[in-house]
Amino acid sequence: MSELWASSIAAERAAVGLAGRHQGVHDVPQLEIIMSVKVVAFVTVKQGQEEAFVAAAQPCIAASRAETGVLRYDLWQEVDGDRRFVFDELYFDHGAVQAHMASDHFKAFGLAARDLAATRPSITVAEAIEVAS
Repeated sequence: MSELWASSIAAERAAVGLAGRHQGVHDVPQLEIIMSVKVVAFVTVKQGQEEAFVAAAQPCIAASRAETGVLRYDLWQEVDGDRRFVFDELYFDHGAVQAHMASDHFKAFGLAARDLAATRPSITVAEAIEVAS
């Protein structure tokens, strides 16, 4: 499963690029800025494996929250429908996402959760949009 997660995130990261550009106020030249990165991963777990999935996720969540570039790392579950699990992650920048994906705890969780997931995770990677100047 870690390979599935890594390939899904890598594809999204390639589509987004490594850093955003921002046009400054009053015709200031473009400045390279660091964009925080939001990752939302939806995981459908095999019926009857929900508790095992949460147990497998707990060490990864605790270790991820201690990573330098991780600003938020939470696990949610939908209340209706398939009751998918939702990882809500916020990183300082794309480098922090890469560091997280390379971490031992992320890889260990991927291995532990591989047989618990019913399908490949659906992963969205996004950058913040500045809406006020």
